[in-house]
Amino acid sequence: MGDAIHNDPRWRAWWSGAEQRELTISVNYSAKCGRGSVSARGGRTWASFRMEESRFRGRGAGALAHLAHTDMETVFSRVSTALDMPVPGDIPLPADATPPTPENVASRERLADLRKRHRTQP
Repeated sequence: MGDAIHNDPRWRAWWSGAEQRELTISVNYSAKCGRGSVSARGGRTWASFRMEESRFRGRGAGALAHLAHTDMETVFSRVSTALDMPVPGDIPLPADATPPTPENVASRERLADLRKRHRTQP
């Protein structure tokens, strides 16, 4: 994802409007989801996010590529808001990305609900 974005001239044009030299993105996947933060100082911008790793369970390569795409959309949206920039254009979608179907979404939500109930019972 990083290479596709870095090599896309639309994204380079968008970032050139930031008046920042460098953007460092850190995404940490863990058991808990947390708020992200964006800070800028001295021509450098740091974006740090914590996202829930359980979203990866049971997904194939195409679904994981789509999830990475979605995560990058979230990151760039937060960066643009923090730097008071226009919302960036479309992020290049990986060729192998397969968006979830409504059945996939419903199944994952049901599974998450069952896991939540199982954890809360003695």
